[in-house]
Amino acid sequence: MIATGEPLQTAGVVADRALRTGSAAVKVLDCEARPLDPDAIPAEGARLSLVRDPRRPFVSGAVLLLDEAGGAVAELPPLPVRMLAALLDNGCHVFALVAGSGPRLRVSIHLAPPV
Repeated sequence: MIATGEPLQTAGVVADRALRTGSAAVKVLDCEARPLDPDAIPAEGARLSLVRDPRRPFVSGAVLLLDEAGGAVAELPPLPVRMLAALLDNGCHVFALVAGSGPRLRVSIHLAPPV
């Protein structure tokens, strides 16, 4: 669970370090995400970081996708991301790449080595 004063910004800093080591990352999952704002959908190829949803701390699979500025842009469906939520809770470096843009984002989730 995220317990910092600015959870989205803190997660973005950690994810930025993980993105720099992207060449050693391993793709672990392909899934769809629901954009939070239909008018601000990330472009294909965009790198997004993952963070536990601070708005829903007691939902076991609540994970948000953040853009490079640390803004929440989409949420992952809870069923396929319970494992990812546990990885985030334990400090693992995870990021997403946008594979397709539209009403439902297609993303690939990658696990990066610790920095």
